Amino acid sequence: MISPSKHTKELINEQYESIDDAHSALTEIWMEEILFSFGWLTTLVLTVLPWVVWFIFRNKDSSARLLLGGLWAMLISSWLDYVGVTLGLWRYYNKLIPLIPDYIAWDFALMPVTIMFFYKSNLKQALILKD
Repeated sequence: MISPSKHTKELINEQYESIDDAHSALTEIWMEEILFSFGWLTTLVLTVLPWVVWFIFRNKDSSARLLLGGLWAMLISSWLDYVGVTLGLWRYYNKLIPLIPDYIAWDFALMPVTIMFFYKSNLKQALILKD
């Protein structure tokens, strides 16, 4: 296995320690300031409610196709969000759980469910136009 030099490993370990310290500080802030706040509750609702609504109003005949489209929306939006957050282009301040990425509510609930509803409504419009 190719391994970096000892000096490089030390530099990388220092950075990981910095990241661990920052994560511990952010977790403390989350527990004291964010947990059960209005923003946290809103994020919780925006994570759960779209899936409940989709489950109630989904078209049972095309659920697999809609879920596949939703999965692609999740993959693309979470990747783009990761890049944006990593580059410092934007931030999320209401983390649902400190161990998961901040953008879970948006990329794994709102975005895919919205796209699945748009896709579902376009399917109905296409069927109406064919008749």
